[in-house]
Amino acid sequence: MAEHSNHIEAPDPYSASGPNGEHFRSQSHQTEADDHGVGISPTIIEPQPHRLQASASEDRLWATIAHLSVFLAPILGPLALFLIFKDTHPRVDKASRAALNFEISLILWGIAFALLAIVLIGIPLLIALGVISIVLPIVAAFRTNRGEDYTYPLSLKVF
Repeated sequence: MAEHSNHIEAPDPYSASGPNGEHFRSQSHQTEADDHGVGISPTIIEPQPHRLQASASEDRLWATIAHLSVFLAPILGPLALFLIFKDTHPRVDKASRAALNFEISLILWGIAFALLAIVLIGIPLLIALGVISIVLPIVAAFRTNRGEDYTYPLSLKVF
């Protein structure tokens, strides 16, 4: 007596065939109707490049933080924000550059005024520089938060 096996062959999940054995058509071919009159056409979704779009309020917030970051990390704060946001947030790029240029200028002015302190004229200049280093970043933060672009006075353009 011969044995009959009830072996059913499963479809290959890695083949390019559909459930009835037909091959999928590419988008360049016309859609043809199958046995039931329904058109078959695969949909190919192309990935779109993702660009970060910041809202105006978010952009203003990060630009304001760029000016205020000089109190926590005088050069590293604006530099970090510049490196993070330079390609995606133009307002933050401009604000962090301005704050970074101002901090570098403060260091250079401080060295010059310290040398002038030897002849005593640099002492009031160093005091004024200390006041300016506190007041101007706060003014810049307020103006930036209102949507204005702020340029520090006496700031050298390094970046």
